[in-house]
Amino acid sequence: MTAFAAVVHKHDEPPAIAAVAQAIGSVTGERPSILVLGRCAMAVAPLRRDDPAAPVVSGISGVAVAGQIVLEEHRHFAATLGETAGTSSAAALVGAAYGRWHDRCAEHLSGEYAFALWEPREQALVCARDGLGIRLLYVAESAAAIVVTNVLSAALRHPSMADDLDEVALIAFLAHGGAADETRTCYRNVKVLPPGHTLTVRVRPHPSTTLRRHWRFPLADGTRRSRKTILEEYRSTLSEAVRDRLDAGGTTIFLSGGIDSTTMAAAATEVAVPGTLHGLTTRYPRYVEDLELPFTRAAAGHLALPLTVMDADTHQPWYEDPTDPPLASPLDEPMLADWRAALATAAGHGTVALYGEDGDALLRPPGWQGLRGAGSVAAIGLAAARYALAERRRPYIGLRWRERIGLAPPRRREPPSWLAATARTLLDARTESQVLGQRPEPLPPHPTRPEAQTLLTSTNISRFLAAMIAPEVTHRPVELRLPLLDSRLIRLVVSVPAIPWCQHKTLPRQAYRGRLPGPVLKRPKTPLDGFNEAFVAAWRTENGGRLTTPGAPLDEWIDVREWTRTLQSGEPAAVMAAWRVTALDSWLATRSRTVKDAACTR
Repeated sequence: MTAFAAVVHKHDEPPAIAAVAQAIGSVTGERPSILVLGRCAMAVAPLRRDDPAAPVVSGISGVAVAGQIVLEEHRHFAATLGETAGTSSAAALVGAAYGRWHDRCAEHLSGEYAFALWEPREQALVCARDGLGIRLLYVAESAAAIVVTNVLSAALRHPSMADDLDEVALIAFLAHGGAADETRTCYRNVKVLPPGHTLTVRVRPHPSTTLRRHWRFPLADGTRRSRKTILEEYRSTLSEAVRDRLDAGGTTIFLSGGIDSTTMAAAATEVAVPGTLHGLTTRYPRYVEDLELPFTRAAAGHLALPLTVMDADTHQPWYEDPTDPPLASPLDEPMLADWRAALATAAGHGTVALYGEDGDALLRPPGWQGLRGAGSVAAIGLAAARYALAERRRPYIGLRWRERIGLAPPRRREPPSWLAATARTLLDARTESQVLGQRPEPLPPHPTRPEAQTLLTSTNISRFLAAMIAPEVTHRPVELRLPLLDSRLIRLVVSVPAIPWCQHKTLPRQAYRGRLPGPVLKRPKTPLDGFNEAFVAAWRTENGGRLTTPGAPLDEWIDVREWTRTLQSGEPAAVMAAWRVTALDSWLATRSRTVKDAACTR
């Protein structure tokens, strides 16, 4: 991973970057390299030896690039640009792409990336983020400067940047555990660049800002494939997705007994340098019986993959290691200490780890609307009949009759009962998303896989998961990469018939038949039944009923009596939502200023 920042001053004065650079250096533990190009200054603090140690500058155009970038089809893309794949870093290829396509260069990129690019001749800052938002990119603005970085705390370290809080964002954290929208952060002056967008800021001769969507969710390619071809293509595509994300020096695979991580591991063993892979699985003996481990061991043994088993429930909920720096923003993750411990174990085997998100969303069977977008009623009926005969169960075709005839209301995301009316009013009245005054461009509905698109482009990935794997949150020397979210894999999945291939993950199960043990492939998706109940019960026992009434401004945003009742006797899911109050109250207490001194904005 690379921590990076670009600072552009709006006026003719040297950009102040020393404090920003110090902040990104504290994330990786490496001394940051600083490059000053007129009004723009860039800082880079890499972790991995393969990452550039300084911003990459094109010798011809003088374009400078800094970012956290993993490109798919690196070699092919380099050949397209006339570059040498073995010696051209991903940042160098981004610079070369800009030389050919200018600020539309991100339309030609695929992978996991967030970067900032400075064009000195045009005095333009160009920033882009991958389509699913796997990598975070913050954009902060003050009267004097614009700061772009993947480290939130670095943006706040610029001497001109105020850290006033955004109360709507804080209320959204209480209500839903996440962001109010795709751009808002808990700071008024800091936004998140929305996924799949390019931001261009020109400072001379006429200042201007544009925000443009460069990415669309992949459409079906229209190719007709036989069953054999589909299975072969899925295996080869997953192998390439994994290959592009491996580290030749050592890669950890987060392994469970499920189909997503085991097929990812099988693909990795086919393309990795022998001896460079290591499996890591976590279990929760404190809370639930471990039903996963026999399947995990069977898969690892079949693949000859060394496996480390570690307990991921050694810390109490919301435990904070005093040696870790405080979070720059609140995070709805009571097991963060255990997550960091797992990452530290992974880092012992290399600086890259593969994580199996999000096969459930990728292979989500479409409903009736999506099926009709891909074929006729007759074709759907024939495919459904064939599937039912072969599997002896009906496929999902999305006909929610109880909702359609009014017997059951559509599911809605309701705020918790303890959220006060004043907070609900503020949340409902929030303004539209924007970055530097520019509004994001919404994605059009996908014609055949609207459910998968909605899940894969939701803030669950682009904000929560992206934060959980962000360098300043993990604070461990390892970069998480997500092969199942490869754009080639998505394009393939939306191009094959949803019945049968997206029913109960038929596609990966059949593609890896013979490459993984039968019990692993046949095992249905198995949630951790009883985990939430045991987790909350243990918290209640350890906490002993001791509750601290939150301070301002939370005492105005919640009904304290209802909140207390929920914690003492509510259902597990409601209790875990109520924990966010304490988490936010604790986070506010760690800030350098008290909340009374930090202005909030609506």
